[in-house]
Amino acid sequence: MIGPLRAALLGHPVDHSLSPVLHGAAGAAVRVAVDYTLVDVLPGHFDEALAACRRDDRHCLNVTAPHKRSAWRACATRLTPAAERTGAVNTLWWADDGWAGDNTDVEGFAALLGAATPGHAVLVGAGGAARAVLDVLGARGVARVDVVNRRPERARELLEGVGRDPAHAHGLGDLATLQPSADLVVWALPPGAWSGEAAVDWRTCPPGCRVLHLAYGAPAATLLSAARAAGLVAEDGLVMLAAQGLAAFARWTGLRPPGAPVVAALREAVGGAPRAD
Repeated sequence: MIGPLRAALLGHPVDHSLSPVLHGAAGAAVRVAVDYTLVDVLPGHFDEALAACRRDDRHCLNVTAPHKRSAWRACATRLTPAAERTGAVNTLWWADDGWAGDNTDVEGFAALLGAATPGHAVLVGAGGAARAVLDVLGARGVARVDVVNRRPERARELLEGVGRDPAHAHGLGDLATLQPSADLVVWALPPGAWSGEAAVDWRTCPPGCRVLHLAYGAPAATLLSAARAAGLVAEDGLVMLAAQGLAAFARWTGLRPPGAPVVAALREAVGGAPRAD
């Protein structure tokens, strides 16, 4: 066993995160000891948290909501192509005299989406993870992408920032009018962010529509159950979590652990619920 790899997750909140399970399983698979901690960072305090990690000799970091844009800014010119395209960073490491950043959510969402190329995708949410979703959908050549968000102007800013037509930005009230033509709905809102989530009528989606929730475990369960009850294929974000985490681990160590034991450890941690039915 080599190591330890000293790493951390910065976000708010983070107490629900399975990242320690993920990286513990990844390290065990390649015989790397992992010292992984969760750091709850309130909005406006990201730079302070980065400095504290540096003092604590934690030079390998994951970043989650709401700090992915702040992480992108912290990396200046040390960005991978995925991070440059999306304007968001979820993986940091210390390189020479500054932080370098990647957006491994791109690889994570590509793994969750699989080989499919939807004709009409509806993306619910406009945060950091949504940027990775748009990047993948754009690379797949999806003809129509609508972004639905509580604040339509934020959806519009997101679309403009990644080069999509801003005419396809909507408020959450427009979701019902978009569902009948969608063959993919990606739910990227943080759990509990919208009080109307429970009232979404999934029966208006066409047969064969696929619902992907980027959350996992209990926070995603109610929405996925409702979508499945309407006859839709509905999957949580655990495969995305595993894939983005493994890509981050590879960035930090140069080692690529096998995915199967990591996904199995994550499934066990959330009670073994299947990702689709």
